[in-house]
Amino acid sequence: MSTKSSNSLKRHNLAQLWTNLLQGQNQIPVHALIFLIGFIFFGSLSVWFGQDNNWDLRNYHFYNPYAFVHGLVGFHYAPAQLQTFLNPMQDLPFYFLVTHLKPIWIGFIMGGIHGLSFGLIFTIAYSLFSSMASKVRLGLSLLCAAIGVYGPVFICELGATENDTLISLFVLTSVLLLIRRLAVHDTLALPKGRVTLILAGVIFGFAVGLKLTIMIYAIGTAIALILTERKWGNRFTILSVWGLAFVVSVLLSGGYWMAKMWSLYGNPLFPFYNNIFQSPFYELAELSDKRYLPQSIMQSLVYPFHFLTRTHFTYLSLDFRDSRYAVIYVLTVLYLLSVWSKRIFAPKQRKKGREKSEQSRKKKIRFCASEKFILIFFLISYIVWQFKFSVIRYTVPLEALGPIVIVILVRRIFQKVTMQSLVLGVAFLGVIVIVKPVYHERLPWSSTFFTVEVPEFEDPDHTIVVIAGKRPWSYLIPAFQPGVRFVRVESNFTGPNRPTRLQVEMRTLLQNHQGSIYLLSRRGYLRKDAETLKSYQMLPKSIECQPIKSKHERDGLCLWPVVRSSR
Repeated sequence: MSTKSSNSLKRHNLAQLWTNLLQGQNQIPVHALIFLIGFIFFGSLSVWFGQDNNWDLRNYHFYNPYAFVHGLVGFHYAPAQLQTFLNPMQDLPFYFLVTHLKPIWIGFIMGGIHGLSFGLIFTIAYSLFSSMASKVRLGLSLLCAAIGVYGPVFICELGATENDTLISLFVLTSVLLLIRRLAVHDTLALPKGRVTLILAGVIFGFAVGLKLTIMIYAIGTAIALILTERKWGNRFTILSVWGLAFVVSVLLSGGYWMAKMWSLYGNPLFPFYNNIFQSPFYELAELSDKRYLPQSIMQSLVYPFHFLTRTHFTYLSLDFRDSRYAVIYVLTVLYLLSVWSKRIFAPKQRKKGREKSEQSRKKKIRFCASEKFILIFFLISYIVWQFKFSVIRYTVPLEALGPIVIVILVRRIFQKVTMQSLVLGVAFLGVIVIVKPVYHERLPWSSTFFTVEVPEFEDPDHTIVVIAGKRPWSYLIPAFQPGVRFVRVESNFTGPNRPTRLQVEMRTLLQNHQGSIYLLSRRGYLRKDAETLKSYQMLPKSIECQPIKSKHERDGLCLWPVVRSSR
């Protein structure tokens, strides 16, 4: 036997072995192996990418859990800008890793955890593709998993601290539980279905409590649950069971932080939705980022096509590229057209004979309950995302599920297997070729995650460091002596002319302070920062400077002594 024939036989036997294992009653070991492969592969890939050094990491992902663990919440004044007030619980695992492990192991573990998405996508696809032949089912599920993680956001955030990919695991797990139950019984109204609803609601609520932007997918889930269930009498029950578990879990994961924000600032979601809670510490505004939202109805209708190439929309999101949403858009339109055409021509077909029509109807591929759920969930979540945020980082669950949605739509639109294979091949090839990840700053691995050197003060308990501008410098704070207080007089949240109680407290603190005051800045920003300090009757002494060394910044960071101006 030739070497070529031998290799071909080995590949055939390996594929047959996987198929036999997945057809067996106990599939857990096989799925566990896929999860393990995802963990090791993406953990290793994260190490190869290098150490995370993104803007959010330097701004709040390290400072927030540090402040929480050391009881400094409310002691410093918004050093991480607006993000100071986000729930630090989501960053506690990362903080624990930084304080206990070497950086390269942190990268491997975090990348490995993110890589669990591969296993989740595979399991979701495998549950949805149950009507396919075993080898096709296995191969297509693996392909969907591979393309699901081959997305601009997943690649960018692999092993990093933005948390979109991490929290996405909760979303995908909840979706998996629901579609597996629907795949078996077509309803969630049965006793076992209610157990699934409770578990899925708890997992989803935990995610929302940690990161409020995940509420996009909670809305998508709620509407999908309602529209998937056929009986009206069961819809209220299903939504109530899931919703109650969801709310309780939100309070479990986010309740403490909400209570903390309420006690400090009078708004449990501070500073968000302050137009409702009306905390005096911030303006009476909703506080939403509208930079990326479509600016017209026409832009809204064609929004996914802007992601195909560099445009104004993708430039604001650091020039990513992705075609999966455009493909799904086109397939959705084709599906709706096919439904419309069938309704028009159905009466004519019925005239040719009820028997022939019945045979034709049986041949059609119809959406089962699990497919309906995933399609509605995807569509509603995308619509909410587009009109609420349009921030590409928040689409990680949609990015992951996109290939599965493409497969479902293609199989519904095209009846012939050859046509399905051709369209899927073209669609997936287009997605793979067009993908361009969002830029992400990385560093070489070193012995410590943060390498920072700062000066020591003789009287740290009576020393204030002022920060102006929007630079992400709060990661430096843990390197200073514990008593040093940081005040952010200007940022994406504060400013000398803002009429808030927080601003009044900062101004009063600086005016009455009897100890030393320093300005954290670099020489290139000094003139602009000095203009900001004038609003507080202070000036930096530019002739004196105590340098700060950090591998996470270019050289030039300094502490300038601040003196009070004459006026």
